[in-house]
Amino acid sequence: KPFTFTAKVQPNFTKTGTYSAGVLYAYENDTHCQKLCFEQDEYGDHRVVSVRTIGTSDDNNHQVIIGPHVYMRLSSDGTTLGSYFSEDGKYGTWLVSTGMIFLKSYFLA
Repeated sequence: KPFTFTAKVQPNFTKTGTYSAGVLYAYENDTHCQKLCFEQDEYGDHRVVSVRTIGTSDDNNHQVIIGPHVYMRLSSDGTTLGSYFSEDGKYGTWLVSTGMIFLKSYFLA
């Protein structure tokens, strides 16, 4: 079933919080899922990270975000799942679209 889920994500990052993140997660099973993260990397930078798993995982690190929050969106037409982010909540950057077909059911968190 088609859906769009958008959230303003503002994790409580700390100096020792490497890989802490706020996440949107679409999950069908352990080998078929996708997540969009606002994450603190090993250098202390905060960036958007997308992870797609279809059998194996493919992680992509995106641009550094200077502000304390980011708007993230997962949107699907029922067969393809797209990930987007925006720093201002108005203009989005398309990141990844997958042929993630939800055959039975899925969990969105």
